[in-house]
Amino acid sequence: MSITAPLVYAAAAAPAGHPSGFPAAANLPLQGNTRGPALAARGDVERGFSQADVIVESEYATQVQTHCCLEPHAIVADWRSEGLTVFMSTQFTAGVRHELAETFGLPLSRVRVVVDAMGGGFGSKSSLGNYGRIAVELSRRARAPVRLFLDREEEQMDAGNRPGTWQRLKIGAKQNGDLTAISLVSYGTSGIGLGGGVGTNAEALYTCPNFASAQHDVFINAGPGCAMRAPGNTPGGFGLEQTIDELAEKLGIDPLALRDRIDPSPVRREERRIGAERIGWHRRRAVGSEPGPVKRGLGMAQSIWGANVQTNAGCEVRVMRDGSVEVLSSVQDIGTGIGTVLAQTVAEVLGLHPNAVTVRIGDTEFAPGGPSYGSRTTASVTPPGRSMPPPTNLSHGTDEFRFALIRRAASISAMRLHVCAPIASALSHRAAMIIPAFGVEWRTRLWRSRILVASNSRKLQSTPRPASFALIASSRFRIADDR
Repeated sequence: MSITAPLVYAAAAAPAGHPSGFPAAANLPLQGNTRGPALAARGDVERGFSQADVIVESEYATQVQTHCCLEPHAIVADWRSEGLTVFMSTQFTAGVRHELAETFGLPLSRVRVVVDAMGGGFGSKSSLGNYGRIAVELSRRARAPVRLFLDREEEQMDAGNRPGTWQRLKIGAKQNGDLTAISLVSYGTSGIGLGGGVGTNAEALYTCPNFASAQHDVFINAGPGCAMRAPGNTPGGFGLEQTIDELAEKLGIDPLALRDRIDPSPVRREERRIGAERIGWHRRRAVGSEPGPVKRGLGMAQSIWGANVQTNAGCEVRVMRDGSVEVLSSVQDIGTGIGTVLAQTVAEVLGLHPNAVTVRIGDTEFAPGGPSYGSRTTASVTPPGRSMPPPTNLSHGTDEFRFALIRRAASISAMRLHVCAPIASALSHRAAMIIPAFGVEWRTRLWRSRILVASNSRKLQSTPRPASFALIASSRFRIADDR
């Protein structure tokens, strides 16, 4: 952390931010290789500590961790005159598509990203990456497909990592356990990247009227960090929970009882009750009560993570004239089974067995799906699957509903029915067919879905479709051009 160390960046060249941890705010001061602090505060911590009966203060350090995905980072890029196709192990097909279009100056309609399966990611496969840019540029120059895989050494050096951190926590409390103040100072290194913070656990997990934090990034000449399983909050939760345990010991209060007092969440209270019952918390021995160098005991810890939704995620549901059903979305499966969840969701709406629904995912030719990170995939892509308006006001899941869908599909030849929700109320079906530019977004919220009938215009689809109709639901529906 010395400001006399050789500079990694001149002030004007330092990056603006990186999503490996929180905070990663822009425009923070840079002194030598230390960027920050990013500040957060409420109340008066000095006054809070003066009111405390007990104060604990501890320092914690965590090392750099790498993702070590079973499948390494890999890409096959195929640049042709008609467009670019990329097969890539990625957690966000739609996001990589946007990165490729922006990087290489292509319209989105000429970029396709496909991921059939993924051997783990844990946050490290959330973006295109330098290796992806290199492969595409080589394919562009060679006019031939290029395959690029990182080997295991490269995975450790240049595929991202969880930043190493150092943090000092100080917590004051009354004798009954009520917290009076929390102070946090942290330094983290994401190599040449940013985002070495330790998250928001200390600020948000427990009831405390006075809080202050100062978090810093430290640049070093090493590979950049990136998101890894709750960026920032994992090392932050480790430090906070260790300190809470120390506070419980100093107060002479059971750690579980202390958390029941200072944690306002009824959900976590019930989770703790169930966990304590199942692991036999009543058998827990007092700290230091066992003789000898080897100790055995029980412990517990908890954390928080935000409830996230990708509002422009969507899926397309097709009901064919023979009554078969397909669900299509560019969402990718990182191993959590989103394909199964989509089949279950649509089957529930239509009153079918999930095995009767065919799911096709992982291709940006389909409706744009959300990313597989941030605990948001299911919450983002399943609501569109539920938002199909029932024909003639019939209830979802009934035989009449299914029969009406099939009759409507059978009656439509070379036509597609789109249910776009929400989309601006002023947008007519004629406008939907002639909007020329990708990226136009309609964010007006509608409380009712509109039914748009469109012909097989190439403005809405680039390949012939079977005679059917499709129900498309998306909280932000984007129409791509065919330039």
